[in-house]
Amino acid sequence: MKIKFIILIFIILSVSLITYGSNAIKDSVGKELIVKDNFAGQSFTLIKEKSKYIVVRKFFGSGVPVIAEVRYKVVVNSENQILFSKIIKNDSHIKLVKNEVFILSCIKDEIDLYLNGLKLVVEERLN
Repeated sequence: MKIKFIILIFIILSVSLITYGSNAIKDSVGKELIVKDNFAGQSFTLIKEKSKYIVVRKFFGSGVPVIAEVRYKVVVNSENQILFSKIIKNDSHIKLVKNEVFILSCIKDEIDLYLNGLKLVVEERLN
């Protein structure tokens, strides 16, 4: 219950801060955000399919470009923020942590990704 309350507070604060931003989520479609973790890494890409958004999460392997892929349903909070946690497709043998809640926000020219209220260090992959 505490986690849900903290996430709710974080969302409310984020929405109030985001209203000053000029960049919109729609401008982030197709941009791959790389998260460097203790393993080979992973990425998140916002995709628009028909009229709905989804997020594709890829897990990288050592010697293999992509070892797993997970797709999430997106909830649009505002034109500058989305939330995703519900898995709609899992082609992964990787055991995922339950109750992961991601928030993607765009403030000015900066794209931020949060996991359960903690900001992840990401960089945009340049094609």
